[in-house]
Amino acid sequence: MGVGQLSVHGDEFIGAYCIASDSICITGSKLKKSDSELFEKVLSLTPIHLTAAGSDLIGLFGKANKNGILLSNSIYESELKRFKDNFKNLNVEILDSDLNAIGNNILVNDKIAIVNTDYKEKDIKHIKDVFDVEVHQLEIAGYKTVGSHNILTNKGLVVNNNVSEEEFESLKSFSKSISQSTANLGSLSIGISVVANSKGVLFGKATSGYEMASIQDGLDIA
Repeated sequence: MGVGQLSVHGDEFIGAYCIASDSICITGSKLKKSDSELFEKVLSLTPIHLTAAGSDLIGLFGKANKNGILLSNSIYESELKRFKDNFKNLNVEILDSDLNAIGNNILVNDKIAIVNTDYKEKDIKHIKDVFDVEVHQLEIAGYKTVGSHNILTNKGLVVNNNVSEEEFESLKSFSKSISQSTANLGSLSIGISVVANSKGVLFGKATSGYEMASIQDGLDIA
């Protein structure tokens, strides 16, 4: 298992620049070679370099698990083709929704998805079909943007520090391993401060040792 820290294009909110699962790692096309090598080392996956909506903000515009990749309706047709060409064994589809920052609004692993409560019934069905998982519509700590404020892998769940004790207890039903934390020196936006899968976790460069330890504990990564 791997652990590392970095900034991407000088930005410590590294989750905005990567889609990661246990089987794939997708980063922006302009990632530095040294950063790409760190992603590969920590997540034990070779990154595929693509763009979304003409930018490197892959993590804001998509989400993935072992069954599929769901992408924002903001991406271009040419970009969708590149995704499909690179991941022919996965369901690669567009979610046609006004909530088009997919990464901010969806948490997913290979068993469940937790999603923004404002998604419509047709969106929920599409999310379920692409990822082939149970879908739960929740606010966590009052945030509908569950993807940007929390972290979920096949091994653990980390929720932001605004979660109440009662809510924390209820969230234990989603994962055997769970913790609370901030990242990047106090940010509640832990989902876009971290990139993780079951094999490793990369932290935004400002994340403190205490925050790293708490997140690793929740994700069951030594």
